[in-house]
This record gives sequence, structure tokens and C-alpha cells, in this order.
Amino acid sequence: MIEHPQNRLHREETLVEGKLLRYTFVLGPLANNAFLWVAPKLKEALLIDAPAGIEALVLPYLEQHQSRLQATLLTHGHFDHIGGLQALKSLDAPVYGHKDDLGLIQHPYSPYYPHIHTPPGYIDHFLEGGEE
Repeated sequence: MIEHPQNRLHREETLVEGKLLRYTFVLGPLANNAFLWVAPKLKEALLIDAPAGIEALVLPYLEQHQSRLQATLLTHGHFDHIGGLQALKSLDAPVYGHKDDLGLIQHPYSPYYPHIHTPPGYIDHFLEGGEE
């Protein structure tokens, strides 16, 4: 796991009359947000974005709620949003992302941050826009 001093839970919210929980995490080298949505009664969860270090923050909440990660949704393919994908692979949750981001995800790099190494990511299911 990649440790960064800013990796932390930023906010915990209860929504839809307690049926849905949203955890906002700040992590990775650029302090990106990631969101874990948990439906405790269904024992299911959804992750939005996977910055580096996400696994150490998400796994305890999945265990706490005895929930299974159903999917990870990538907002876009920049290196700072995908750095934790490989570490989450063992959870067997499919990754959804836009088909146009595949090149960025498979070959993550930023000319502005050449010192940050990000392992290649992957997309299991492609989104094109307008899906429901």
C-alpha cells in the first residue's frame, strides 16, 4: 500500500433515512476524493474512484458493514484516480469506466508529476455516456 500523510476519512454521511451511507475519503499523492456508498441492509457497496491507498481505508468499512464491493466506477482515467485499482482486484468487483479513458488507465503518466509511479489499471465494463 502507498502511504500518504493525508490519507483519511474526510466525512461520513447517512442518507435516505439511514438506508444509504456515504464515506468521503481524501487520499493519494494529490489528495483526491473517493466515495464509498454503502447500503447496509443490502450488504452492498459502490466505490467511486480508486486513488492510491484506497484499500486501507475502504476495507475496514466493508468489514464493519459486512458488505461486498459490487463495483468501482471511475470518473475519469487520470493516474491520480486509478492508483488503487490493482490493490482492490482481490475483491472481485468489476471496474466501470469510459472507453475513451482506457489508454490513460493502461499507461498512467502525468508530465506534471513524473516522479509519481502508478501501476496500470484496467476497465472491466466500458461506459459511453447516457447509461442508466
